[in-house]
Amino acid sequence: MLPLWGIVADQKGGLHCECGKNCGKDAGKHPRLKQKLTVQATDDPVQVREWLMRYPNANFGIYTGERSIVVDADVRPGEPNGLHSLEYLEIDNGVRISDTVTVLSGRNNGSCHLYFKPPANSDIKSRGKFLPGVDLKAHNQYVVAPGSRHITGGFYRFSEECSPDEAPLAQVPAFLLQEIAGTREKATLLRADAAQGLPTESMVADLPKAGPLRTDAIVLGALRHDAVAGPLYRGQVRFPDDLSRNDIALADKLTFYSGHNFAQALRLFRASGLYRAKFDRPVNKDCSYAAWTLRKAFLNNPNNWIPKPRKSRATGAPRGRKPSDSTIAVVLLHRLQPDWTTSRIAAELDIAPGTVRQIRHGLRHGRYSDLSALHNAGH
Repeated sequence: MLPLWGIVADQKGGLHCECGKNCGKDAGKHPRLKQKLTVQATDDPVQVREWLMRYPNANFGIYTGERSIVVDADVRPGEPNGLHSLEYLEIDNGVRISDTVTVLSGRNNGSCHLYFKPPANSDIKSRGKFLPGVDLKAHNQYVVAPGSRHITGGFYRFSEECSPDEAPLAQVPAFLLQEIAGTREKATLLRADAAQGLPTESMVADLPKAGPLRTDAIVLGALRHDAVAGPLYRGQVRFPDDLSRNDIALADKLTFYSGHNFAQALRLFRASGLYRAKFDRPVNKDCSYAAWTLRKAFLNNPNNWIPKPRKSRATGAPRGRKPSDSTIAVVLLHRLQPDWTTSRIAAELDIAPGTVRQIRHGLRHGRYSDLSALHNAGH
């Protein structure tokens, strides 16, 4: 355990963090000692009693990683519901997560901490949002201990059915461990080309004609700035009781922004935060659920996204600058020598490494995509 700042009431009865600062969502959750967590954390009851006497209003944290790891499922307004994410994962795999020691959050809204034994011979690391609304607290992390007070006034407490007296510390289920590690196998499809994300001829024969193929970075940038598509792509469901409505809403937006390029739309759809095993389950001999959903969206939405050209407010002329000679040189040399480091390119062209780094960053994010024009300009 380790001591945290507590939650105290002011003269008017309002609650705030004992440290005296405006800590926001970290109120009552941050360590009050300045040493590293590995130095603070102890299981010595004498030291814990001393802390209790010295800090009577303290909250406490439980150090994770060595003896336990914790799956933290959050329920917060306007954010993905972590409990729903775990339920969807159980449904996808047809297996329930074993009962284990569980601590309910002081929010009293369902948020909870599920404690598990660390996997044997595994250096498992902490992961934020490995599922929408779900974090993993592992090596060199901590969670708020039961008995601590939440800024809303409630107290962290053991679940009645899953207290240490009622439930042993369980092993992490294999399917949950695979999800944490990012190695969970996706369901295979009936058709090899569909499994690789490629459309079959029968799937695209009657679809609207595709527009210009843009880079993934450009399409994703448009998606993320869309008020509807952005949250959906990150896994924030709009219709928790009907997941298919979320799928079709995102598919409609992907149809528009991808310019009806089916292979690209399918690849990005499967990479979204809405992904679950159902996406890869076959609907018929030609396609999966994901491809079938996109096909419906393509047929229902014939329009393509046409970005408006940027113009100068003063003159009305198109905005934008021609690439500089150094930009052209870096792009061309990167094409010819893709394995060269930033320092080597900078030395070869006698320009600042920071300039090279910035240009290569732009390349990775879809800028300077017309390399043939740059090539001609360079010659």
